[in-house]
Amino acid sequence: MNATQQRALLEIDRLSMSVTRRGETRRILQDVSLTCGAGDFIGLVGESGSGKSMTLRTIVGLAPRGAALTGTVRLADVDLATATKAQVAAVRRRRAAMIFQDPRAHINPYQTIGAFMCEGLRVNRGMNRVDARSTATRLLDEVGLTRPASQLDKHPHQLSGGMLQRVMIASALASEPELLLADEPTTALDVTTQAEIMAILQYLRAERGLAILLVTHDLDLAAGSCDRISVMRFGEIVEEAGAREIWTNPQHHYTQALLAAMPARLERIPSDQQEVPA
Repeated sequence: MNATQQRALLEIDRLSMSVTRRGETRRILQDVSLTCGAGDFIGLVGESGSGKSMTLRTIVGLAPRGAALTGTVRLADVDLATATKAQVAAVRRRRAAMIFQDPRAHINPYQTIGAFMCEGLRVNRGMNRVDARSTATRLLDEVGLTRPASQLDKHPHQLSGGMLQRVMIASALASEPELLLADEPTTALDVTTQAEIMAILQYLRAERGLAILLVTHDLDLAAGSCDRISVMRFGEIVEEAGAREIWTNPQHHYTQALLAAMPARLERIPSDQQEVPA
């Protein structure tokens, strides 16, 4: 469902952020505005350091310590830019979840996959041990991990990067979120596994009505999956349009440069309706 048809699930309005270190103030974000409605798939694209990941982290209360924020970040009628820690925690438990670029950095290598997943289910949803394990198995199956029950007894080093990213997605789904924030979830993966992860996200969007905000430096990847794309540079959104428009008729010189810099631009045009994998 398009965000213009009803009040958006996520509304960021003129968000600015600055950080002061050793007496020097640096502007990280400048008047960032975007919306994401239920079921939307939005891409946030730009080079490293453009402010993409910082925008996502601000949504879930992970702005740098001492950062000065102005503007609003409204999710589920809570302004997260001014919310208390308890309010932000409540949103993160039930409304929004985040997956990161490197899953190995976010899973304790000494824990089993089952211990990692079941801990959140027991703490946040009050499940007993048996129900938590059953739910974890179902979630791993939903994201396409083969033999999900047996994977719960393994440690992270026994799984590939693509398998671990599936675990991270399944863990994010454990809170039954409405919004999934995906921070470069395919960067460390080979091309085939990248396509599999993006197919999983498309499937979850279709089956769960999940809204997805995807951060990536790969404009081609975003154009093939997203409804709309916002292009960021130096902490600002310099262009926003539908994926087709961005791909075929970019207006800003920076967007044009991103397309021109691609090693081999594919001769295809993103479709308005993305095909969802079975």
